[in-house]
Amino acid sequence: MGQGDALWLQWEGDRAVPRIKKALPKTHVVLVDTNVLWHEDKSHPVAPEFDRLWDGTRAVMEMELVVPQVVYEELLFQQTTSASKSLERATKAFAEVSAVAARPFTHRLTAPRLKQHIKRKLDRWLADRSAIVQPVPSAAISWERLIERALWREPPFTYDPKAADSERGFRDALIMETVVDFCRRETRDVILVFLCRDNLLRATTQKELHDDKRCLFHESLQEFTSYVKLTQEKLTEQFIRLILPRATEKFYHKDDPACLYLRDAIGDQLWAKCVGYVSNPQTAAPTTTNPLVDLLTGGPRPQDSNTWQPEGAGRFWITAAEFSEIEGGRAYHWVSEVTYIGLYRRQDPSGSAWLAPLISGEDQERALIIRFRVLWRARVTADGRFHDMAVEGIEPGTPSFAPPTQEQVRAYGLGSHGT
Repeated sequence: MGQGDALWLQWEGDRAVPRIKKALPKTHVVLVDTNVLWHEDKSHPVAPEFDRLWDGTRAVMEMELVVPQVVYEELLFQQTTSASKSLERATKAFAEVSAVAARPFTHRLTAPRLKQHIKRKLDRWLADRSAIVQPVPSAAISWERLIERALWREPPFTYDPKAADSERGFRDALIMETVVDFCRRETRDVILVFLCRDNLLRATTQKELHDDKRCLFHESLQEFTSYVKLTQEKLTEQFIRLILPRATEKFYHKDDPACLYLRDAIGDQLWAKCVGYVSNPQTAAPTTTNPLVDLLTGGPRPQDSNTWQPEGAGRFWITAAEFSEIEGGRAYHWVSEVTYIGLYRRQDPSGSAWLAPLISGEDQERALIIRFRVLWRARVTADGRFHDMAVEGIEPGTPSFAPPTQEQVRAYGLGSHGT
C-alpha cells in the first residue's frame, strides 16, 4: 500500500474482505474539449457550470487545468464572431442615426480591437485558474497517418453517406493529438482526465491512450462530479473506476434485460409522459419566434399540431449515471438523466407557397427536448457488484420546443438530416 492508504476489513457473509481506502487523492490534471466550456451566453468566458465545478473541486483536491490550443482558439472565434455581429448592427445603427441627423456619428471600436478585448477576457479567466494553453504538437504529429485518417474518414473524422456535407473531424483530430501528446509527455504520478462530450472524439482518444492507466475519460461535467464525490468517500481509485461505468451499465445496457431501465420498463413510463408533447410539440412552446408568420396565419396556435411535422422518429438519450451519495456504507444513490429528443420541420399551414420565404432559418426546424432525472439506488459490495437495485423516483424537467443550438446539433446528431 502507498503512503496514506489504510486497510479496512468488510464482512461478506461470514468472511472478511479487505478493502483499501485512500486518504488523499492524487493531483488531477484536467484537459477539456470545447463542448465542455461552450456556453450560449457569450458574456461568460466559459460555461458557468464549469466554473462552479472547478471552484468546488479545487477546494477538495489538487487540480490543474490544461486547455488545448484548438479549444482556446475555438472559444475565441465563437465569442468574437458573436460580438462582431453586434458590432455590425451597432455600426449600421450609427449610420442610420447619422443620416437622420445629417451629421456624422461614429464609434471607435474596430474588429481587431474587439478580438483583442475578448482575448484578454479569456486570458484573465485562464490566469485566475492557473491554467495553461497546450499548443498543437505539430512536430510530433504523424501527418501521413492523419491525412490517411481524413481521406478514409477514420475516427475522429466522421462519415455519413446520407449526409456527406456534414463530415467533420480536423479540429477534433488536432485536439486528440494534443491530448495524446500531452499525456505521453507527462511523467508525474498524477491522474489525467479528459472531459469531452463528443462520443467519437472521446472514444478515439481513449483508444490511443488505453495503455496509460493514469487516464480517465468523462463525457460530462455531471459524470466528473460523480467521480469527485466518490473520491470524497475516500474509496480507492481502482474501486471508483470500477463502479462508475458499471453503474451506467446497470441502469441501462441494451443486451441486459436485467438492467434497471429494461427490467422496470422505465422507457414506457417516460414515453407515457412524453407522448402528449410528441403529438403536439407546440404545447412545449406556446409562442412562435416569427410574429409576422403568426399575423399572416391567424396568430400563434399552440394546439395546432399540423404546423409541425416530425423528421423521423424521436429517441431517448441516456447519459452516464451520476453518483449522489452513500447511505449506511453500502446503499449507493444515483441519478441517471434520460432525454427525449425529436426533430420537427415546420409546414406551411395554409398551403400557400408565398409564405415559404417567411418560414425559414430557425423557424423552419425545431427540436422537442424533454429531460428526466431518474433517481435510483443499489447496494454495492466491496468487489463492485450491484444488488437490490430500485427506482426511487422520476423527476421531469421543463420541456422545450425551439430551434436546436449548435451544441445540441452536434451532441444529438440533429439537423436537416433528422435524428
